[in-house]
Amino acid sequence: MRLSYGLMLLVLISTASAADVAVFTSPDSSFSALSNFLEGASELKIATYTFDSTDVMNKLLDTNANITIIVEKSPVGGFVGEEVLCRLAEHGAAVMLYNGPYRYMHAKYIIKGSSVLVSTENLGNTGFSSNQQGNRGWGIIVEDEETTEAFLDVFYEDLADSEAFVCSLESYEIDYEEEGDYKPIFGTRYYSNQLVETLIAPDAVDAVLDIINSAEKSIYVEQFYIYRYWDRQTKSPNLFLEALIEKARQGIDVKILLDSYWYNLDKNDIASNFYTNQYVNEIAESENLNLESRLADLSMIGVEKLHVKGMIVDNTAFISSINWNENSPRNNREVGIIVSGEAAQYFVDAFMYDWSGEKPPEDYTTLAIVIIIAGIVIVIIVWRKLV
Repeated sequence: MRLSYGLMLLVLISTASAADVAVFTSPDSSFSALSNFLEGASELKIATYTFDSTDVMNKLLDTNANITIIVEKSPVGGFVGEEVLCRLAEHGAAVMLYNGPYRYMHAKYIIKGSSVLVSTENLGNTGFSSNQQGNRGWGIIVEDEETTEAFLDVFYEDLADSEAFVCSLESYEIDYEEEGDYKPIFGTRYYSNQLVETLIAPDAVDAVLDIINSAEKSIYVEQFYIYRYWDRQTKSPNLFLEALIEKARQGIDVKILLDSYWYNLDKNDIASNFYTNQYVNEIAESENLNLESRLADLSMIGVEKLHVKGMIVDNTAFISSINWNENSPRNNREVGIIVSGEAAQYFVDAFMYDWSGEKPPEDYTTLAIVIIIAGIVIVIIVWRKLV
């Protein structure tokens, strides 16, 4: 088991920069956003907890870029995607296994030139698939030199703590995903001059609490899980969860949406989403607070799991790899982007769709097409009247 050494812990929140951003969701538009991001790449630096997406593998091989990849050496549940990593290494990618001081290398980002793609999702078929199937996730691409420099510093630090991957397979086959029937709702959206900050962990508990405590009107949280307790034995409180409840007591509108995949509803686990959801709603009812927790209706949304690690506070969205347990912000390598401006509304709309099943006022995948068709029809009608 790895240990985390206090003197080596790093948390960085950069100065806010005005940046151009692209925002997307998984599974709706994650693969198309990533594909566009990779176009024209001559060099790519990738960090991800796990990597088993055959679609992403093929896109990377198509770029002919100089590729360096860091993946976690010992993920929970065991190493996955060896066939994909073998193929990438076979074609010249430098594949490295993180073996440094942090508990896990859990970050998920790609650096290209002066841009960085940050996602809540690993590079797996559930996060980035050409079939648009898999988990709900959030992502953002930031075009900004200062932001990119912050990620480069982290990448090289973790690269120094990594060892070369050696393919142990004498032969292997690559399995591809079958087509599904998910209907995308959210396409990629582009915004200019958005205020962007970078959050890099471990030791990021206070930084996340600062985001929560900055709320003046509303907090919408969408998370894979929020443990009822950070320590099941001592029943020590989850500081993030308690901060949300305290903000509700101050009159802030707080909504919490949690994954409902079977293992996140384990009634034998006192810290599971089942009990977190129950705990929050009991407090909301007993104290008459503007506070509500829901377990996601996965069949309604059409996804396998709710794998988001996101939050929208007023007009600011936080997209990160941080799970809301104690280990993730304290001991893992994690990264996140804090974006303020119009881009945050995109995630509000995505949240509200997952919350209630109601599509946003603007259907991101079809509105542009409808406008174009309507314009063409109008032009034809006018032209016929004139002639």
